[in-house]
Amino acid sequence: MIPKPDGGERKLGVPAVLDRLIQQAIAQVLVPVFDPGFVPVSYGFRPNKSAHDAVRVARP
Repeated sequence: MIPKPDGGERKLGVPAVLDRLIQQAIAQVLVPVFDPGFVPVSYGFRPNKSAHDAVRVARP
């Protein structure tokens, strides 16, 4: 349980293993379909791209 600011508590929402497995399976199908449509300078949540890569490109 996690304490809430108002004094109450809530359950910690940890995804189940099956949920994570399904998310990964869907991502493996959808990423190859949609990723080629993104512009090359798009770095958010892309495979093999990171915030560090975006900073390197943005620096003069």
